[in-house]
Amino acid sequence: MDTAGLPKDTYYFYRSIWKQDDTTLHMLPAWRNDVVYKNGSNQVPVVVYTNAHKVKLEFTDTEGNTRTIGEKEFTEKTTANGYKWRLYEGEGADSTRDKNLYLTWYVPYEDGTLTATAYDTEGHVIEKTVGRNSVTTFGDAAKLKATADRKEIKADGSDLLYVTVDVLDAQNNEVANAANRVSVKVEGAGELVAMDNGNSIDHQAFTDADRKAFSGKVVAIVKSNGENGDIKVTAEANGLESSTVTVKAAGAVEEETTLASAEYAQGCYVRAGNRPTLPATANLTYTNGTVKKEQPIVWEEVSMDDLSASGSVVVNGICDGNKLSFYINVISEIGAVQNYSAAVATGTKYELPATLSVLNPDGSKLPILAPVAWEAVADDAWNTPGTVVVKGTADVLGDPFPVTASIAVRDAEMTTGVNVVPSLGYKLEQNIPANLQSDNIQAIKDGNVNPKDPVNSYNAGIWSNYNAAQEVADGESFHNEFKIYLDTAQNIAQTKIYFCADSWSMQYPDAGDVKLYKSTTGEDGTWEEIEFTETIGEQLNVSTSTKVKPYTYEFDPTSITVLKIEWDTKAGATANAKYASGISEVEMYPVTIGMETNSTTALESLVINGKDEGFTNTTADTIYSMAHLIDTFEVKGAGNASITELETGDPDTRLLYVESEDHSANRLVNVKIGKPYERDPETTEYDLPTDGLTATAASVYPGTGV
Repeated sequence: MDTAGLPKDTYYFYRSIWKQDDTTLHMLPAWRNDVVYKNGSNQVPVVVYTNAHKVKLEFTDTEGNTRTIGEKEFTEKTTANGYKWRLYEGEGADSTRDKNLYLTWYVPYEDGTLTATAYDTEGHVIEKTVGRNSVTTFGDAAKLKATADRKEIKADGSDLLYVTVDVLDAQNNEVANAANRVSVKVEGAGELVAMDNGNSIDHQAFTDADRKAFSGKVVAIVKSNGENGDIKVTAEANGLESSTVTVKAAGAVEEETTLASAEYAQGCYVRAGNRPTLPATANLTYTNGTVKKEQPIVWEEVSMDDLSASGSVVVNGICDGNKLSFYINVISEIGAVQNYSAAVATGTKYELPATLSVLNPDGSKLPILAPVAWEAVADDAWNTPGTVVVKGTADVLGDPFPVTASIAVRDAEMTTGVNVVPSLGYKLEQNIPANLQSDNIQAIKDGNVNPKDPVNSYNAGIWSNYNAAQEVADGESFHNEFKIYLDTAQNIAQTKIYFCADSWSMQYPDAGDVKLYKSTTGEDGTWEEIEFTETIGEQLNVSTSTKVKPYTYEFDPTSITVLKIEWDTKAGATANAKYASGISEVEMYPVTIGMETNSTTALESLVINGKDEGFTNTTADTIYSMAHLIDTFEVKGAGNASITELETGDPDTRLLYVESEDHSANRLVNVKIGKPYERDPETTEYDLPTDGLTATAASVYPGTGV
């Protein structure tokens, strides 16, 4: 399905594989010389997706003569689990096996109609199929056809009606490549909510009342307005015959009133041996629209025996005659609250997380987050590369747990990209009426800063306000507003505007004349002024009579979807005309701010009782130490990985939860003490350094000589 809810061709392929209670029969492609793919022999691959046993393909030419292209049937297969499926193994079967899950003919192109007929295993024609079983050469778009998904909807103010509008030729064939702009008008007991065409790269607002057809189709979504009556939906397009469909909106009658929803806290986590406070009231909504606020709940008694060990306890209650349930998740043991690590650019204050994950003794995560109170960090701590370690206390259901955050402060790099206006600038707007617009507004995004010489007073290489500027009163200036809409928001740090001047009327603006604004939508009330540093460059060496000079505006990186440029054309005139403004190009340069972060979960070092265990960046999941008792235990993660030691209750094991600095990976590491080395005798990972050992020996003979 596409975004408009229209099935794509591949939908029918999967339908033919998985849905067996009816017959799928869908043919592609659409049939016209300028839209089909043809191989070197002028043959078109015609594909049929079906779960029928056999299909016959026929062609009818424009004179009405019909001939059979061929018949193909599947071979039924059965999996080891008894599932039946089909595979074409006949003449012309493809060497790629999965391409034989559907049927393919290679047909010489000719105007006319291709028709597919499905047969069952007994050879009987299957009359009722789902999909497009024929394609016909279509002509030019001539009319629209509106089809509603239902004949009646509820008059409840929220029920939706989906109207599909097809573009047809004069013979009522679908025009598969039609892109006409279709507008929809809704009258009566409904209103237009949205329009869509299923084109994923069409960025027009869904709420507009018109939309270009995509593959010959548009979908209009209509909502009832809460009144009984007819909803009349009319689809129109320039040069095409319109189409109207009428649907009834009728009031829905509730036969009985039942509870639709109940708003209350439906569960909690508690430590074993604690009794939670259950919600006292609930807000109830019934199917007839009745809402009852703060209705009292009477809960059944909960035994403390049920709350003494880990598990889930369900408590039932009655509210306004309705049964409600509350779920108590009892936790008896907690392994730890996860320590934290991250990286931040130098000079940027890092916002420490307000909550952290809670771990079970086995290292798995509980579905709760613990709020954390962090110690204060000096503001200047973030100004120097290094590591900022912050202590904190997490609250787990009333119990405190110590936590640590290790934040690596690193210098970040800012990289400037290429000008995005030619590729992403999809709409340009100016505050000049159409009858006064001059030259070529599209020139400012053609990637060429050099202007052209005018031809018959028209300059294709620049935009100008010449006509509008001539209409202002003597001594006044024309105020310019110029908007550039980008497909997607970009992190912009520099804009260049190439202003133009000539001997006839165009003048460069003075320093400080230009203002820049940004917006996410371009609508009034959404604009935010951009503070910048302006640099006016030297006039470029161009051979045309129109000259150009770059104005560069640099500012802190900021997200821009719509850029607005404002300035006043100078007041005054030359001997020829009043002053005007011109632009040959506008450039917008995005930046990316990159900073290295680490994804390793290795251990950099392990020191037990002051003795370095000799591990360097080890990724082993189990580590053995000859220590029999642990007095001190120090472990450090490589690459600023965070390490959390879990309370397991096992004196011979330390279990570590390790998470990478960028939070992309985590693992558990077992440190076992008082154990002999269990390893491959050939590995050197656990070997002690021989340069730190000294061998000594003394006589144990008790006598005085030989």
